Amino acid sequence: MKFLIEQDVVFDSERMTLSRGNASTSLTVNETVLLSLLIDGIASKQAIMSRIWEQKGIVVTDASYHQLVRALRVKLGEQEVDAALIKTLPRRGLQFVGKVTPLGEPEPAAATVAEPPDAGSSDDNPSDRERSVAVSCDETSAAESHDMPVQQTALQFPGHRRRVVRIAAGSVLVAWAAVLVGLTFWPRDTVFTFHYRQTVNGIHYYSTGQMQQSALLKTIGVTPPPGSHVYQIERGKSNWLAVCPQSIYQSPELCNTYFVEQTP
Repeated sequence: MKFLIEQDVVFDSERMTLSRGNASTSLTVNETVLLSLLIDGIASKQAIMSRIWEQKGIVVTDASYHQLVRALRVKLGEQEVDAALIKTLPRRGLQFVGKVTPLGEPEPAAATVAEPPDAGSSDDNPSDRERSVAVSCDETSAAESHDMPVQQTALQFPGHRRRVVRIAAGSVLVAWAAVLVGLTFWPRDTVFTFHYRQTVNGIHYYSTGQMQQSALLKTIGVTPPPGSHVYQIERGKSNWLAVCPQSIYQSPELCNTYFVEQTP
């Protein structure tokens, strides 16, 4: 379905785009679902998280929710739509307060205040669900060095359940790796060095041990483009991976991270 936002920008929920004249901005599946929910009316944080992640069996932290809202605001800004039109209502959720008109309707559609349903069918196809495992890293600064602090025990998320999602038949489990690159849960007094480095087909690989990034990414259906920087940290039978368009120490917020567990 198509909507006219602020009488100037067309939102196409089927093509997952925002367009203004000849300029077009592509949306992710999750950004498209979020904007559709906000056009329907006020959406609580729990309703958004349930529709986008939990109905697919994915448990995420609040950081993933806030990151998605921030990403949608950026995409709207690319089409000169004021990001402040996505308004946060204390104890209620989010509301899009801009003017929205369904294309083909003679009169503008007024925003409703009904909560979006907590259950229902998802428009995402299986490939979309696999892509949803990728998480953009939270913004942070890091030294221009290939020494990275890590903790000596398994990575945990204080105050939240640890999410594990089976994405392929066999022995591979992928767990949500939100804000790992931000070093949020890594003590600063332990330094980890990527001793092994190589470049294959224009992709730069860095590892703490065995160079398994290519095989692990293939297992979870991720293909980094040429020029990418791929980092691997071995944690026993588990591996932390980061796929970045440039050095992780220059722009960590642009990286996608994965935590892959090998199970018997």
